[in-house]
Amino acid sequence: MDSSLKSRLRVVVNVFLAVMVVLGVRFILAGLLDIDRSRDGECRRPQCVNNLRRISLALLCYKDAHNYYCRPTEKMFRDDGMPRPSWRVVILPYLDCQDLYSQLDLKKPWDDPANAKVRNADMPVFRCVNAKRNTKCNYVAITGPGTVWPMDGKTKISADYVSAHDGCSNTLLLVEVADGLADWSEPKDLSLEELCDPQNKEKTLKLFSVHNGGLVVAFCDGHIQFMRAETLLKNLRALATCDGGENLDEIDLY
Repeated sequence: MDSSLKSRLRVVVNVFLAVMVVLGVRFILAGLLDIDRSRDGECRRPQCVNNLRRISLALLCYKDAHNYYCRPTEKMFRDDGMPRPSWRVVILPYLDCQDLYSQLDLKKPWDDPANAKVRNADMPVFRCVNAKRNTKCNYVAITGPGTVWPMDGKTKISADYVSAHDGCSNTLLLVEVADGLADWSEPKDLSLEELCDPQNKEKTLKLFSVHNGGLVVAFCDGHIQFMRAETLLKNLRALATCDGGENLDEIDLY
């Protein structure tokens, strides 16, 4: 074999080896990125657990002071059509944010310019660390008849009522959602009927898939738990209602 042919073969082999090295590095980096995304979801979960624990404690303190669970038990809109403030605003004094709460004008809607300072306040306790905007909220109530957030303008649910029926440890208080459903001061939560609608199944599963296919939830006794999105959706009505009489002992909630 002459020297020119050997030289050409050497070039081809070197190019082939270089391509293989580049492809190998790309595959390795892609794998590492997938691992990082997975770990990132796992690392964010403890922060969300801590956030929900603080919020739940504030809600329980409100309940102890008023003998019933918080503001969404009242109408979202006043008789004059103006939206009431979110329960997240109402519990600010129980989150050591009395100064911010005192700046709220309760006579005006949550999105009125007079409440801009409160609305634009940075409240990390109400959002996951990967929220797209500082004013977004990742922790919401599930509202509707039979829940602890009836939204009918008259029903007030007490802890004694929940304890006498399904039990506080078996009844959802709050759930975590992906992408920030609303601004933290916005009076917006999730409707049980809409979540349970079969036509919304894929959308709801995506909404509940916050940490690698699952989410953090809070119960009416204050305990916090991680749950798979599929498990929550399958048992959502039983968990969200406080007087349905379901036997949750037979359900694997993990």
